[in-house]
Amino acid sequence: MDAWERLHWLFETDDGGLYDIRLAGLDESGVVAAFEFIRARSPVTPDAHFWHTGLERDERVADYPDAARLVARRVAEAVHVLAPGLEFAGVVLPDLGVFVWPDEVTLDYRMGPEWGRPQLLALFELLRQLVATTGGRVELGSGAGATVSRQFAGELEAYSAGCAADAEPGAVADRGRM
Repeated sequence: MDAWERLHWLFETDDGGLYDIRLAGLDESGVVAAFEFIRARSPVTPDAHFWHTGLERDERVADYPDAARLVARRVAEAVHVLAPGLEFAGVVLPDLGVFVWPDEVTLDYRMGPEWGRPQLLALFELLRQLVATTGGRVELGSGAGATVSRQFAGELEAYSAGCAADAEPGAVADRGRM
């Protein structure tokens, strides 16, 4: 049994809800690094806005290369953008929502038939790289419950360990069989 067989129920049937994956425990530099990582790989929703508390008005996220820093410094309210077209290992992820908070970045996704084993592994690769870039930790949103969140984190850890093994000289691992 692989990661998809153990976690498919978190992704495959669209029930109309949006589900959260949190990159938590971030400081200002981690929040900024996570958002810049995603922003460099996906076009920012052109019409996305955020409330700039210092200016007391809505501003376009696209006009602020430092929007995440403003949020981390509490000069702006949380930012939400859509991240279409994120691609890892040749697999394009279904669109993800990205919330930037002062101490975390939350990804939200809609379940549905566009999710499968390749997309789950691409999501794991996104999360692995975000953790490596920021030092944050991955948790599922509070609605998932502690047991499910631990299960998801365990699958991600196994995937990441397989990546580390792949990086060792002479090592061969099949990450799709985690």
